[in-house]
Parts: sequence; structure tokens; C-alpha cells
Amino acid sequence: GLSAVPAANVVHFAGHALLDPIRPERTRLVLTGDGRADPSSGLTIADLGTLDLGAVDVFVFSACRALAAGHPRAHALAGLAGSAMAAGAGGVVASPWRVDDAVARALAVRFHAEYRATGDAAGALRSAQLAFWRDAAGAPPAAWAAFLHLAP
Repeated sequence: GLSAVPAANVVHFAGHALLDPIRPERTRLVLTGDGRADPSSGLTIADLGTLDLGAVDVFVFSACRALAAGHPRAHALAGLAGSAMAAGAGGVVASPWRVDDAVARALAVRFHAEYRATGDAAGALRSAQLAFWRDAAGAPPAAWAAFLHLAP
């Protein structure tokens, strides 16, 4: 549960983010269900900002509802990443647009293996993306190159 998050050094959220184009502060991570039955539930940008994430070295967002850079709602992803960093996270890995679930999972597995070995989130992401570039037969770059590492 959420009570374990402040003690973790790596947090990985894989699921849905509901982005609110009118009121970005209502953007939220869906924690249970599909998020459609009760769109007021979940962890909002403000809620995320109240957590003590000082022990978290990297917070990974694999949220399927992130939008492309330049889109009017793209600031909501920055809000999620910014809230995690404002709460003390040492860095964030996130995608500014929607990616294929299977590709995101495969990239995350490579990222986490490399991160465990090196402790370097930016380098681990780069290594995972380079490996995917060499090995991913038929996967378009937009599917695996979308993820960015952000640090305060």
C-alpha cells in the first residue's frame, strides 16, 4: 500500500493516469478498479506532493494515459513528475505520451535490472533503450524511446 512508499528506494507505478485538461490539479493516478466508476478516487498531484519521498531514489511512472509533448494536457504529466520530485524523489522516469503496455513492460524489466546493477537511473534507462533499439524486432522507436529520466 501507500504506507510502504516513503520507505522504498524505488517506486514503480504501472497503471492508469486520469488527466484533467481543465483542472490539472485533479490529475490522478488510479489505484483501484478502472478509474471510470469513481473518477474522484485515486492519488492526485496534490496527494502525491504530500508524501515524504526523501528515501525514493527513482519514481517510475508507467501510466498509459500520458500525452504527447506539445499537447495542451502534457503539463499534467509534468505535474505528476514534479509532485514526486517536490515530495523528495531523487528522480523520475516517465513517458510524455502513450506507449504499448507490452513494450513498456519489457523496457521496465531491462531498466530495473540495469538500475539494480548500477544504481544510476539515467544510465539504466539509456542502457535499456539502447538494448531495445538493438534487439526489438519491429517495435517502433516511439514505443520504447518515449521514456525520459528527469532529476531535480
